[in-house]
Amino acid sequence: MIILDKLPLGPSQNAQLTMIFKQKSFIKTSKARDFDNEMFNYSIKFNKIIENAKNWINPKDILKVDCYFVFHKSRLISQKKELKRIDSDNRLKSTRDAISKLLDYDDKYFVTGIVERCYCEDIKDEQAIVIITKSSLKSYDDLKERFKL
Repeated sequence: MIILDKLPLGPSQNAQLTMIFKQKSFIKTSKARDFDNEMFNYSIKFNKIIENAKNWINPKDILKVDCYFVFHKSRLISQKKELKRIDSDNRLKSTRDAISKLLDYDDKYFVTGIVERCYCEDIKDEQAIVIITKSSLKSYDDLKERFKL
């Protein structure tokens, strides 16, 4: 099992690219470039953990990648104690892409995983936590048997 904590929160997919109309192309936004820089700094700071993770993964291993996005409580819960709209699913792609790059491992092997929003009391604790375990590719027959379909 690989546990990567204290990862920077990636921008939502909607905040990743901006359109240049004259050239009819997209470029990364400043938020996306900032995230890339934060991930680069993470790779330096936690180099030993990342190298251990790379050694743990064998070529073509099928992986389960669970992503926990920890937001400050005020970003998730209103004063009326209701959940606020925050799109953690849109952060999944940028996070998985960053993990793939960090581990130098093709994300086509990330076949399963959960996405969960969590809260923290201290804004300094905002982060992404990624848990990676080995998995297998499931068939429809596996699902029928497991869920009695």
